[in-house]
Amino acid sequence: MILGATPGQSGFDIQAQSILGQDLFDSLAIFDLETLPWAARLTEYGKSADILGTKESVDLAVSPPRLGQQVASVLANLMGGPHPALNLVPSILALTLSSINSVWHPTIIWGRFRDWDFKTPFDTLPMFYEEVDDETGDMLTAVSDEVLVNKIQFNHLIFFVFVRKSIIFIFVSFFKGKNQKHSKS
Repeated sequence: MILGATPGQSGFDIQAQSILGQDLFDSLAIFDLETLPWAARLTEYGKSADILGTKESVDLAVSPPRLGQQVASVLANLMGGPHPALNLVPSILALTLSSINSVWHPTIIWGRFRDWDFKTPFDTLPMFYEEVDDETGDMLTAVSDEVLVNKIQFNHLIFFVFVRKSIIFIFVSFFKGKNQKHSKS
């Protein structure tokens, strides 16, 4: 069975594990898509939308990663076309750390409502992307820069852990082998 989220949200896999329980969770392929495969606009709330276009590509993360190609094939068949191309990323965590939704959406919402008094109704329906101003653009840049700094720090940590783990493994394997040789003689 396959269970997924589109767009994938940070922690979707952790939420699924908590809600479903470990046994059911372990029997599933869990996926997150970086974003929706289509640009769409609502025409009637809860009923219909106009698809304005299909994205060229979308990042896909699958857990466990060994099922990535299988899940990508199922999703491509469901989407019914050559686009969007599904680009497999190494892990759901990698997708989480690079998710544009986690940068854009909260920041744009902040920009749209930062000066609102939470009382005065809007004269027109607020437009999401169309009304981004310079201050919101500056905040988008600042949030994006912070994500990149965290990504770099995380990559250094992962490199250190894997390198250190490899060194410890080699050390233990080497001396374990030495001890076994000595004990036999």
